[in-house]
Amino acid sequence: MPTVTYRGEHKAGRNMGAMGFWHWGEPQVKTQEWVDTFSKGLVGNFHVDGSMFALTIITVASSEDSAPDMGWTKGDIMSWMDEKDISYSALNTKAKLLAKVDEYLNPTEDSMSEGSMEQTIGDEE
Repeated sequence: MPTVTYRGEHKAGRNMGAMGFWHWGEPQVKTQEWVDTFSKGLVGNFHVDGSMFALTIITVASSEDSAPDMGWTKGDIMSWMDEKDISYSALNTKAKLLAKVDEYLNPTEDSMSEGSMEQTIGDEE
């Protein structure tokens, strides 16, 4: 039977909803079915011994229909931005890159008019 141990940031204990209440570092014996049911919630906060996890690989394809989000890697976001000729700095954080993507996908009226209209002085015909 799998042994599951909470190793998250809350040292005093944590109520994990349907997964129950957990004390940091105290192992609990669970069934394989329980581990399979809560496998997504176990990632990152728990240590699991004696279990056979089914590995699922999720691939994010950058296509015309999909836009970058927090699930994308920073490198994939920058590649997408290169394809769209969106300027950025490699030093930008992922959040800043995604903000630029959002500006590109949802332009404001101000950004649409910037640079597209010549300045006028009022005496043109």
